[in-house]
Amino acid sequence: MTTDFSAENQAKSSIVSGWPDLLPDRGRLTCTGLTAPAAAYWLACLYRRQPHPMLVVTATPTDMQRMGEDLDFFLAGSRAPLLRFPAYNLLPYKILTYHNETAAERIQVLYHAMAAGQAPILLTTVGALMHRILPKRALLEFAELVQVHEELDRDALADKLVVGGYTRAQIVEEPGDFSVRGGIVDVFSPGYANPLRIEFFGDTVESIRVFSPITQRQIGAASEAVILPAREVILPPERLTPLTAAIRELAADIGIPVSRTRGIIDRLRNELTFPGIESLLPLVYDRMDTLLDYLPPGTRAFLLEPADLERTARETAARLAVHYESTREEKRLCLAPDRLMETWEALWSRLQAGPTVELRQMPRSAGENASTQTDRELRDTQVQDLSAVTRLVRHPEEGQSPFQAVAQWLQQQNRAGIDLHILCHSAQQVERLRRFLAPYGESPASVEGFTPSGPRRPTTRIVVGRLSEGFVWPQAGLGLITESDLLGTRPKRRATPAPKNRGSLLAFADLKQDDLVVHADHGIGRYEGLSKLRIDGVANDFLTLVYRGGDRLYLPVDRMGLIQKYMGVEGVTPELDKMGGLSWERVKARVKRSAEKIAGELLRLYAERKVRQGTVFREIDEYMAQFEAGFPFEETPDQQRAIEDVLQDMRHTTPMDRLICGDVGYGKTEVALRAAFKAVTN
Repeated sequence: MTTDFSAENQAKSSIVSGWPDLLPDRGRLTCTGLTAPAAAYWLACLYRRQPHPMLVVTATPTDMQRMGEDLDFFLAGSRAPLLRFPAYNLLPYKILTYHNETAAERIQVLYHAMAAGQAPILLTTVGALMHRILPKRALLEFAELVQVHEELDRDALADKLVVGGYTRAQIVEEPGDFSVRGGIVDVFSPGYANPLRIEFFGDTVESIRVFSPITQRQIGAASEAVILPAREVILPPERLTPLTAAIRELAADIGIPVSRTRGIIDRLRNELTFPGIESLLPLVYDRMDTLLDYLPPGTRAFLLEPADLERTARETAARLAVHYESTREEKRLCLAPDRLMETWEALWSRLQAGPTVELRQMPRSAGENASTQTDRELRDTQVQDLSAVTRLVRHPEEGQSPFQAVAQWLQQQNRAGIDLHILCHSAQQVERLRRFLAPYGESPASVEGFTPSGPRRPTTRIVVGRLSEGFVWPQAGLGLITESDLLGTRPKRRATPAPKNRGSLLAFADLKQDDLVVHADHGIGRYEGLSKLRIDGVANDFLTLVYRGGDRLYLPVDRMGLIQKYMGVEGVTPELDKMGGLSWERVKARVKRSAEKIAGELLRLYAERKVRQGTVFREIDEYMAQFEAGFPFEETPDQQRAIEDVLQDMRHTTPMDRLICGDVGYGKTEVALRAAFKAVTN
């Protein structure tokens, strides 16, 4: 019997690709039976076929993050503008300023949603969707296009940045910072990964350069740039007087003391901001918008689990009401919740005015039946989870290895017309899985990225990528399997502290009054501050070091390399050395003799190591690969190099001579466990 895989797969893929024809121009379409990653796959298919603007709404930031990662995977290579609009981490009424990076990300998304040439996919949470935000016209009026060789008033630009919520700083390091130095304006505007350096010649923009916020060095150039506000509070001078009047009226209504109100207004006039001003946005603008007002015409709304959205929206509203009451009791400035957020009913009504698609795992309950002729429901999806694969791995049949059972399952799925992708978090994991499956007649090809099912013979491939969870969709002829489905672990990126710039010399900022220091020639002394001396008519700064007997050494700051901070035994204070005395020379001589003694012992040890025969550990690739696959973290390049070096040492007859060092949490244990596993299994 001959099977026409081309015709069969085309029929299956049409089940998914044909669904765009069912999308409503108005009213509701409910799709049931879709897990979140399967919904992400379907959304990606819809966008590839009909790139209409999409709004995807999730219940929580965690759901939003997972959906974003899934969409990133399925849309890889399509250059679809996937925008994430986060909610602020703080509810209103807190006496805190919202985080600069979150504010910048929101401003960037709002502007791109209006100005994007390509239809965007906008991902957000129900909380962010309910929140009232600055009106669209205010953002458009502030946006400043700066072009090379065009005239621009530098001082007016600086004033405008202050109005837009920017903070004047000495060095521009994070979004919302700006500085002015002569004819140069540095600004870190939302929409850019790095700050901009705008150089003026008179009133003409001579150049626009991109520079690193860490090194402050140029990394690129641009012919034009769009400067956006740093925050959602834009306070032009003409709005300051009505805002202060509104604050006085609100403070009087709440019963805030006049002296505290006067302090708030004084700070507002001097700095154009104060902590918590974002909670007073309705006093700044005559009319507020929501994210829905920024969406392009024809945007389709996709609601992930509407029951969860409604529950989260109502919980948010209840929590907001509690915060409002407690804030009024504390006599702090606050506005009623309905002025800051839309209710779920109002939001739902606005969403239903346009085309809306509900994505649910379970069908609608009896009380949620379609209420209008435009409401429809698709119930023919049969997305399956991968619990069967997990059971095979954890409980294989007697006499079978776990991956023998998996290989047989993969072959059965291929024969049933399912095109399979196994997702690995790294290239190393790809090779391990291939080694697992090779003994059982399964040799999946390794591919660069995800490619949807097409008119070809179903097969199994391994791809580097991440998905929140796997699924099999028989109607679409597609299955995706993640590492956690096979191994029971979820790959994680190891969180490591940001690298610090460490110089080889002692930094002046590291020195404090009365610190003990060691001079290369004079020994232990005490630092007593910085002195300015004039020698031969030239003024210079000197470090003042005090030694025994009150002797003082004035060390030029440009020769700080001659000293280092004293590192001794805790609780023991050493005696100061005598300048020109013999104590420091005796210490150096004693250290030299100790070093020579240690060098002799090391020489003898290494000579003995060279002639002694150690154990040669044989290779155990299959078991080692299965063991390694269970580690929860992805190896860093340095960690992978250390692992390879240790295992290479164990293959030689010479006894190992290696020390693995690293801070807490950098993965030393995972290196050691591999060596231990190899030793034990030998």
